[in-house]
Amino acid sequence: MIMPWQRTVVLYLNEARFECLRVLRNPEFAVPVIALPLALYLLMGVAMADMRNAPGAHAISDVGVFLSFATFAALYPGMAIIGVQLATERSQGLLAYKRALPMPPASYIGAKICMALLFGVIVIGLLIMLASTFGGVKIPAGRLLLVVAIMTGGVAPGCAMGLFIGTAFPTAAANAVANTTFMAMINLAGLFFPLPPFLNSTKAIWPAYHLHELGLIAAGVSGQHGALAHLFALIAATTVFSGLAAWRLTRVG
Repeated sequence: MIMPWQRTVVLYLNEARFECLRVLRNPEFAVPVIALPLALYLLMGVAMADMRNAPGAHAISDVGVFLSFATFAALYPGMAIIGVQLATERSQGLLAYKRALPMPPASYIGAKICMALLFGVIVIGLLIMLASTFGGVKIPAGRLLLVVAIMTGGVAPGCAMGLFIGTAFPTAAANAVANTTFMAMINLAGLFFPLPPFLNSTKAIWPAYHLHELGLIAAGVSGQHGALAHLFALIAATTVFSGLAAWRLTRVG
């Protein structure tokens, strides 16, 4: 029996709503994902602004710092929450239980992506408020909307990487792998400080680098290599990690 499409849409929306509420009510996940980028931005983007722009220091513009943390906010929920939750729920048998229920097969994963998107939008919105009031960031409204759209889309590669981590590693390792990989990525992508020459040439392997560069282009700050190259790199990363996660779920469960 084929389920009416209206009923299918309702099931997807309900699953996404319950997933978002479950994570919002769990401070173990919700507090770090929301508080960490905001606290670090207040430290590096606001409190340390004079030190950052002092003569002889590596000056990073206020807009550049804001976009670095917007990139942080876009990628972190998918890796930190989805990766850990999926590994835990697989080990507990919840994923097998979900598959046995009369529900659309993709609703379980779709709900987690919606949850990461919600957290990304919340943190990016709060960052914009802090940047415009305390951080000295002034971006024209049209460009700011484009930045928000790009960073919202940038949640996708973070979700794909989180899905792969959640399917490839057991519960005990998933948290460490997700956080270590994320911290390595945002630092080796050159978001916060200049890299030595032998590492500078490897920035392009990290999705965070391409998302940050797209943000700079959208904000009217000079980017590198053109927007299409960065967009293609993000689409490629999302496709590869999503494909690997789907393969793992099909083969291993």
